[in-house]
Amino acid sequence: MDKTMKNVISASRRADVVAQFYPWLLEKVKEGGVELQNPFFRNKKYYVSLEKDDIQAMVLWSKDFTNFVRHPKPLDIYSLYFQYTINLYDKAIENVKLLDYHIVNLKWIIDNYGAEKVAIRFDPVMFVDKGNGIEDAMNERKQIFETLLDNIDKHIMERPRLITSYIDLNSQITENLDKHGIHIFNANQKQIDTFFKTIKKIADERGFALTSCADVRVEMAGIERKPCIDGNIISSIEGEKVSRAKDASQRKECLCTKSIDIGIYPYLDGGKKCIHSCKYCYVKGAI
Repeated sequence: MDKTMKNVISASRRADVVAQFYPWLLEKVKEGGVELQNPFFRNKKYYVSLEKDDIQAMVLWSKDFTNFVRHPKPLDIYSLYFQYTINLYDKAIENVKLLDYHIVNLKWIIDNYGAEKVAIRFDPVMFVDKGNGIEDAMNERKQIFETLLDNIDKHIMERPRLITSYIDLNSQITENLDKHGIHIFNANQKQIDTFFKTIKKIADERGFALTSCADVRVEMAGIERKPCIDGNIISSIEGEKVSRAKDASQRKECLCTKSIDIGIYPYLDGGKKCIHSCKYCYVKGAI
């Protein structure tokens, strides 16, 4: 990264810092930096400055922004961007609040920071087997997506962008789901195409831009791939040069701009199991 450029901070892909570690985050902001354990070499640590002058933007990732909405001021020294995951799966699958609760928080964030700084993550999509076949499972997800957009349309004037993907069924996720008695369909590309073309049409009709970041299968369904953390968006809003370098710490398909993640993995010192307990979580030790 160009030394004249400030850092983009990600808080966080590793853990839901806003929902679970918010007092810790505010403490580190007050201290002006954070020392983190290297996730690959646990006996090594590194320091990340959180001084205002060193940061171009801070990206907050969460499934519940209540802590932030109640106490935002300490973070207002930064230019903030929001990745708000709203999936609305059953309680057996994820321990998150109901839609009305999210709409209140989302409206407050958009009213105060603007829709251009907000992305709603309907991500990942999976089709839960409830005994009625994959068509019913796909239709249930479609109806939930439609309800989500209708509620945003009803209560919020501006249109945040939408990000989606189809679940990657790696061995860890499959084991977690099986352990909790949750069975999901492994959709083929034709079924993926059908579903994502359908929800893209729903989004288009309501004036929402639906994109995906790292999922080539969804791109094949006609959904444009764009970064979650987008240096172009940050640069255009901030009026300053932001690195367009790809984040090498993410999987190769990911388009995100380079950022520094300050979250704590559950298996590292200070880490905890996640309060959301999402059975499809890709983070080791989260549930």
